[in-house]
Amino acid sequence: MDLNNSRPKLSWRVFVILAAIAVLLFLFDATGNSFAIVTDPLTALMNWTDLRRDAVVDSITGPNDLETALQENTALQFRIDQLERENEELRNVEGEYRRLLELYNRTLETPDLTRVLAYVIGHGPNPLFRDVIIDRGAGDAVRVGMAVESARGLVGQVYRTTQNSAQVVLLTDSISRVPARLSDSRATGIVRGGGTGGFLIMDWVDLETQITVGEIVVTSGLAGDSVQEESADRFPAGIVIGRVIEVERNEAELFQRAIIQPAVDFDELELAFVITEFTPVDPGPLDDAELAE
Repeated sequence: MDLNNSRPKLSWRVFVILAAIAVLLFLFDATGNSFAIVTDPLTALMNWTDLRRDAVVDSITGPNDLETALQENTALQFRIDQLERENEELRNVEGEYRRLLELYNRTLETPDLTRVLAYVIGHGPNPLFRDVIIDRGAGDAVRVGMAVESARGLVGQVYRTTQNSAQVVLLTDSISRVPARLSDSRATGIVRGGGTGGFLIMDWVDLETQITVGEIVVTSGLAGDSVQEESADRFPAGIVIGRVIEVERNEAELFQRAIIQPAVDFDELELAFVITEFTPVDPGPLDDAELAE
């Protein structure tokens, strides 16, 4: 036997076997099923080709999927915008309900007052005149001089009316005058508007009165200067005006004054009450003992 001639043939056969094994291992790895290639090589080969075909199809149909995704994103964004609008509407409803509840609670506190509910619909045309326009007028029994309040406190006084609306001069306007009382010391005075600064000034407070910063100021219900002479008693007693934030005192003068922060935020005012009827304060006649004091 010629051993030299048999060696090349043996090497060639080994190469073929190794190549076949390599192909099988590659198919094992591509199909992920090592038993399927042995039991059903044709099916395994077809699965491998299907994987390659799907990859090619995906690369071709990719732009269509992108367009679909963009459409879905647009639809989702539209839905988000719609829900945000609905949430905003619900917040507005909740805010109005809260304001109405505050006004309702105010009516429970003072059942002796007759009121007309009004919405603030605008401001007057004069920028130097601090006022608001409400949607109640002479047709709703609203008259010049009537007091206007909110759930937080006194707003002002009716200044002009039409059949369906009224102009309300705010407390902070320079022509506003309200008889007032300090809640702690019980001293009285006149609260006037401070103009464009937004503060109030309480004048004619006795110098001997000890005014405390933070003290609440309310309407006294007594007669005094007002927007209209015939309406001097149009402010019921006990309506909150504001809080003392500063005291101006001079020993050389007979009276002192207090700077007051209004209780009402006039920029946020939307709802108010016009007080159409109430019982004015009647101090009654003083007897001899009181006069002697």
